[in-house]
Amino acid sequence: MNKVLVMSAVVLALSAAPALACKGDGPKGPDHGKRMGYMFDKHDTNSDGIVSQEEFVEASKARFTAMDADGDGAVSKEEAQAHHKKKREEMKEKREKRQGKQGKGSAQDE
Repeated sequence: MNKVLVMSAVVLALSAAPALACKGDGPKGPDHGKRMGYMFDKHDTNSDGIVSQEEFVEASKARFTAMDADGDGAVSKEEAQAHHKKKREEMKEKREKRQGKQGKGSAQDE
């Protein structure tokens, strides 16, 4: 019985090793802090170092307005899906541009 418990503990400990060895600043990746800073600054419209409830609500209203494609004051499932698709495409383009800049000048490009 003790051998089974010891072996189980060893297997459990070894299975955690790849997670501990992964590169990055935690589960959200190495750029998480930069993104959080950007989002905070984006919402802190008066630059006082604090995001007030009013600033937070205004950002939410702006996002809602962007999703409400027909301007009727309501977001349908189709509008939400279209907005989500558009945002995913924008992020893909940004990622491709960023990767293109990183790839220039490398040995693979020559």
